[in-house]
Amino acid sequence: GRALVFVGINNGQRQLFLRSLGSSEARALPGTAGAVAPTVSADGKWVAFWADDAIRKVPLTGGPASVLAEGVPLPPSGMHWGATGLLVFGRDESTIWGVRAGGKPEALTALAPSELWHLTPHLLPGDAALLFTARRREWTWGDEEVVAQVLATGERKVLLTNATDARYLPPGRMTFLR
Repeated sequence: GRALVFVGINNGQRQLFLRSLGSSEARALPGTAGAVAPTVSADGKWVAFWADDAIRKVPLTGGPASVLAEGVPLPPSGMHWGATGLLVFGRDESTIWGVRAGGKPEALTALAPSELWHLTPHLLPGDAALLFTARRREWTWGDEEVVAQVLATGERKVLLTNATDARYLPPGRMTFLR
């Protein structure tokens, strides 16, 4: 809560920047050329991002970037890094995937017959359950659902209709777009 990571342009190239909230200056994070969809680790030491067909991470204090997940050809439709090290992301306009450092991405959700894709994942405390948006239409908005899913069982519950991009905020609150 003491800094902000954002995507900016430096010499015509997209990359990540870090700005302390106590400063008006931001500094470029080396090794983040082409970055989109940043998410900061729960311990505040790393930032994950997508660039060049992979999800990568870089220390916020500076240092080389490393690959968390290869073979992600399109930018994620949302990404969140949970407290247990699980990183979740929307992939290829389909379902939500998860990966841990050194692991292989695995699908965490499955599309219901009327769903086109799942996006904007957000892990709940403890990383045992996931919030995400289920879309049913390709070109227009209005019938999205915010869904909660228990990761161990796959059990799903629709929390909100005509809503998207839900985020959990302690203690026990949720924000969303409608």
